[in-house]
Amino acid sequence: MTSAILQLDDEGARYEFVVRAYGLILRRAADRGGIDSGVAFLANGGEPDAFIRELLASEEFHNLRISPDPRELCVNYWDTIVERHNICPVQPMPDLEPTDSLVEALLHFLMCPEVRQLPLDQSVLRCNDLRAYRYWRSLVTQGSDKTDRPQAALLPPISFVVRVDRGLPSWEEELQGLFASLQAQTTLEWRLFVLADRFSLSACRSSLGRDRRVSLIKTARDIKTTGWIAVLNADDRLEPDACARMSEALTLAPHAGLAYADEDIRDQAGYCDPWIKEEWIRYQAYMPGLTGLVLFRRDLSEPLFQEFLSTGSVPATMVSGYLRTDQVLHVSAVLLHRARPISGGMRPALLRVPTNLPSVSVIIPTKDKPELIRRVLEALFYRTNYARLDIVVVDNGTTDKDAQSVLCKAERRENVTVVNAPGPFNWSYLNNLGVSHSRGEIVVLLNNDVDVINASWLEYLVAPLMQQDVGVTGAVLLFSDGTIQHAGIDLEVGPKARHVGLGETFPADPEGTAADYDVPAVTGACLAIRRTLLDEIGGLDEALPVTWNDIDLCLRARRAKQRVVIAPASRLLHDESSTRLPDMDVSQRQVVRNAHKLIQKRYGSELGAWKSRNAQTEGFGPYECWSLDYAKKMRLH
Repeated sequence: MTSAILQLDDEGARYEFVVRAYGLILRRAADRGGIDSGVAFLANGGEPDAFIRELLASEEFHNLRISPDPRELCVNYWDTIVERHNICPVQPMPDLEPTDSLVEALLHFLMCPEVRQLPLDQSVLRCNDLRAYRYWRSLVTQGSDKTDRPQAALLPPISFVVRVDRGLPSWEEELQGLFASLQAQTTLEWRLFVLADRFSLSACRSSLGRDRRVSLIKTARDIKTTGWIAVLNADDRLEPDACARMSEALTLAPHAGLAYADEDIRDQAGYCDPWIKEEWIRYQAYMPGLTGLVLFRRDLSEPLFQEFLSTGSVPATMVSGYLRTDQVLHVSAVLLHRARPISGGMRPALLRVPTNLPSVSVIIPTKDKPELIRRVLEALFYRTNYARLDIVVVDNGTTDKDAQSVLCKAERRENVTVVNAPGPFNWSYLNNLGVSHSRGEIVVLLNNDVDVINASWLEYLVAPLMQQDVGVTGAVLLFSDGTIQHAGIDLEVGPKARHVGLGETFPADPEGTAADYDVPAVTGACLAIRRTLLDEIGGLDEALPVTWNDIDLCLRARRAKQRVVIAPASRLLHDESSTRLPDMDVSQRQVVRNAHKLIQKRYGSELGAWKSRNAQTEGFGPYECWSLDYAKKMRLH
């Protein structure tokens, strides 16, 4: 069976084949390195059967100690995908082709139409992976050229202005390309104003033909239109359903005065570098201004349109000065393809650490373990840069003399308070008690089994709380080998909680420039919260003495309309559960069951209701993936 027969003649098909082969044979999601090498092997003429043989001969497959029986492998793959995605395939699993060759049987299975209809493992489709974006985009665009959109005549028309730049290489060809992308729109309701000088008007007439929707003008005063209008560059290209998608969104938001969409870069190899934006309330906190596909309603935002027409962007502060937050609409779709990367620092950047940070109280429950409490206190005393800091150590009945000595010496410091709290371990009670003895505007809950990596960790942790809609922040916690222990907690109904990225390597950030990202919850091993919010929601629930108490706090903060975020520049080492028994210990099972029962009763379906920052994605931070549900929705739209 050759690659020609298997039709692996395009990158998307090769990508899908490699990903499915990993799931079928190695029973795991393909890693980026494996995908890149596998796709490159096939692209350079390697045979699919040779790739399958390589996976079967690998040490990883040998270590799985599973039967090489083709039916067992195929049934496991089919059942895993069906169960993971909770789907009911239209057709049953196909019968295997009669053959004595394991490789031939697996190749036949992978290329069956029934198998190729199954979704890929979504965790593979990482947003920071170019191959994943191009594959996902191929799924999304399968339905983007439909012309039977409902009630197209009722959609508001959109006008576009393009300023001819004769300094742009091949500007006439580029203008023709933009015009072609407009002619390919799934709705006919659009107009184009070409702003050109007298030297280029003749060439424009020749390039654009006699389409009545096109007007050649000499000055901005000649733009005789009301309603919605946008400014494009001659080398921009619109997605075929861009006008229809924007118009549909505007119909559902009659109060809007401005709307913006997502974008990417086009090159000879395809599309790359997608810019997936966020809702305005968060976008304006991180971005200096709006650029790209931005629509202005002229009766509400004429000054904004004129600014964009003159400069190619509009400052975020100017937008906020003219429009309310609910009047700025974000359309979650890549509808614009640029020829050039954005200049002028318009891509997302870290909200820089403010100069006047609020006072902070760090609460540390502890018992015995002198090596741990000494390390964390020394980290706060000598390796943490923060001007207004007080520390409250809550002693849960220390009997170790070395630990008692450490606490006694620490208490001599003016900014350290030691509170005695002997008795049964109740993490929520101990922290609430510590908070009652503190005075900081920001409360940081900190385990005694963490250690500092960067002296600015606390500044990075507190900085996002200066935004009014951020109520809780968490740090990235690493194991001693540098892999991730915590980068955010994902939640499901059940209740179920999992540390996303566990055991992976977090992207390097030596300059501390990574922007924070929203998560459903963060761990209480390092959690910062505004004191006013903590008082409003009633502190930690002492009915949750050991586990789920931090998650409960985050869920109640979100109920109070506050965001929970990870500050990725804030990183600590964490020896998880060094000071208490793990949840899986036999003695903890009843405590954990009680916590599960309380959380499920209190929150129910709310546990699975967290939404990603953009409808096109799922997950968060470095583990954000392209949404297969979104792709399916677009194909059916």
